[in-house]
Amino acid sequence: MVVGERERAVVVWLTRSRGRVIYLCSCGGRSGAESLEVREWMSKSTNCLHTRALRIATSSLMVHFNEPSMDGLLQRHSALDNSSAPATAERQVFYATKTLKKRGIFAVLCSGSWSAVSVRPRVGKKSSKRGRVMRAACTRLSCHDHWLCKHAKAVNKWCEEARLAAELAGGAGSTVLVQDADVLLAEPMGKKRRLTVTDAARVAAQAAADARFSDESRWRAARNLLPCEGEMNACSRYDLLAEQATDGGIPRLECVLYEETCFKCGSVYRAASVKNSGGMLHTPRGRVSVSMHQWECTCGTVVFFDGAQHGLFASTTQTVFTRTLVDVVSQMVFSGHRKLSSASSVICFLLEVTKALPSGRNILSRQTMTAVIHPFSRTLIVPSSLFRCGRC
Repeated sequence: MVVGERERAVVVWLTRSRGRVIYLCSCGGRSGAESLEVREWMSKSTNCLHTRALRIATSSLMVHFNEPSMDGLLQRHSALDNSSAPATAERQVFYATKTLKKRGIFAVLCSGSWSAVSVRPRVGKKSSKRGRVMRAACTRLSCHDHWLCKHAKAVNKWCEEARLAAELAGGAGSTVLVQDADVLLAEPMGKKRRLTVTDAARVAAQAAADARFSDESRWRAARNLLPCEGEMNACSRYDLLAEQATDGGIPRLECVLYEETCFKCGSVYRAASVKNSGGMLHTPRGRVSVSMHQWECTCGTVVFFDGAQHGLFASTTQTVFTRTLVDVVSQMVFSGHRKLSSASSVICFLLEVTKALPSGRNILSRQTMTAVIHPFSRTLIVPSSLFRCGRC
């Protein structure tokens, strides 16, 4: 991403075409008349100062890493080669930086080609009443309408999902968890502004979304039968954060939770096709609002946050429990020879007394705790030694 004069942003990248290494730029090359598709088909780089600067930068990387050729550098660091990522028609949005006026700048990848999209003020049809609204505008010259092209619509949708996830995690007016906390994102405009949704409709929509991603169709990570020392320490830190609640408020976890690797193929997190989701983390000492990422791997698998590496267990896309809280309920069933419903009732009563759960919702809390035990138990690895007789 390159930001030049008058806050004009362009994206420059390196790729391969017919075995040759070329450099392309979204500015359109000489006088903006060069087509990226034609230049890539001809295996020729774009004629602009941005591609020349990228060529010099990659040459310096070859010297730094002691690579004799560009092919060796790209083989060692495949992330530099844009052609190494599989081309997909789905638009992938990446937050890049912000301008001096704190307006967000994004890079959008679509069909193997990059475009720069910046947030600018736009005046609606009734400017006297509504004023200026911040909207995403594409800088690619081949796009006929910079406000309504597919790249701008993708950024507007990304900003809408990020703002909704922040409200679910921290309440109305909460800041979006991006690299720059004070960045200005795109806003809804005119009739497309978000309508007021009732609580019943929101709960029904969330229940339908969680039903589509049940344990039978969603990948999960395996867990040990008993928590290790690292999981206990992680859960203790969440408990300390939950205790910081003042005047009935709910503290917020500043970092974003996501799975680092794909459950199916083992690929690392590349922040491609990321969707933001806000949720609530339940601990024995209170609740913590969190933000989570679900991302799509290059193999086509949608990777949801599971929480095994963080000492957590995500029962739904918006509900997360600490390992210690779920273990307490399950151990009450096994050691006390009780039913799951009675164990959930006892633990929910204790949590309501300590204000870890909202009061007056004992039935709903009991159902939530009962529903989380079954998928959690299926992820536990039971040692084979437990199936042997203790005497012979």
